[in-house]
Amino acid sequence: MGGNTEGATLTGTVLVADDDADIVRFVEVNLRLEGFEVVTARDGQEALTKALEINPDVLLLDVLMPRIDGYTVCARLRADHIGATIPVILLTANFITTDQEFARQAGADDFVVKPFDPCELMARVKALVGTRRPAGPPLPGMPRK
Repeated sequence: MGGNTEGATLTGTVLVADDDADIVRFVEVNLRLEGFEVVTARDGQEALTKALEINPDVLLLDVLMPRIDGYTVCARLRADHIGATIPVILLTANFITTDQEFARQAGADDFVVKPFDPCELMARVKALVGTRRPAGPPLPGMPRK
């Protein structure tokens, strides 16, 4: 993953999932400056796979992405006994009143509208680190480590 975290204490791992490379880079730089390890994903399927593999401390998840949208990724994580514990912040550029309701129904912990203030986003990420949800039982037929 690289990145300069010299002098910074790692405060957790954040998975950033967005199909806009500029947003990913911008968020990644800000998170690394705050001492976070950052893993990235470019579409919803990759975000879902990586979230279940690395079990990040927070997932920043764009709503409109290729392959699987952010609402669906969030809902699928909530249905998985490991993924259900990951705090999720949904990011969207297309805000309408119903978006917050969709985010709540999908199980998101927070909802941020683009463009966002990086200081505000960092504050929301920090607020969610260490606030994992309780894990549910494994789904039938789905062995877990």
